[in-house]
Amino acid sequence: SSRPRGAVYLDKLRATLRAAGPYRHVVEVDTITPQSMVLAGFVGCEAINTRDMRAMNLASIVLSTRMIERIREELGLVYSIGAQSMAARCYEDAGFFFSGAPCEPGKGEQVIAEIESIFKDFADSGPTADELDAARKQIRNTLDTQLKEPGFWFGQLQTFDLHKGKLENLRNIGAAYEALSGEEIRDIFRKYNVPERVFAVRAIPAPTPAQTPADEESAPEEAAPE
Repeated sequence: SSRPRGAVYLDKLRATLRAAGPYRHVVEVDTITPQSMVLAGFVGCEAINTRDMRAMNLASIVLSTRMIERIREELGLVYSIGAQSMAARCYEDAGFFFSGAPCEPGKGEQVIAEIESIFKDFADSGPTADELDAARKQIRNTLDTQLKEPGFWFGQLQTFDLHKGKLENLRNIGAAYEALSGEEIRDIFRKYNVPERVFAVRAIPAPTPAQTPADEESAPEEAAPE
């Protein structure tokens, strides 16, 4: 018999069992490097929801610029930082929208607080007109290259049926991005950036055992002056 194009029988295995957040955790890491790593964000969208996926891609561009200006340039807390949206493809409700960066061990909480503050401001007001124009321009430039590459289409089509893709979502991709308004992007961002989906992880160097100083050799007694 011919092989089915889909794999509906696997759907029951794709659910993610996750307790409600917010989830916050500190991990101690054995390392000789005096440096922390922070990761903060929330559970994002699924790739099958193309409208949300594209809105979150635009949001990540705007937020990356804001984070560079605030956390790197203004506060000097990190060397490099940005926001990233990773839409879920294999598992249900398992996308990620996050930011993170290495930092000094004592500054991890401050970096997380700044990331979350920037997320909150975006959820409150969305992108400005100038920010949205810049994000759309970046998407246009990316698509202008990607849509001409066989690798892009191979990546889209190799698991197309498995992940319930729809051909109409591959048509007029650029126009779909252009049609998203700032208010729509803000509202979609709000839908995912809620306490029960939020996480923040801070990796810190594990404390080293107290080192016992080497036993000092007894200094020879000086001879009494003659």
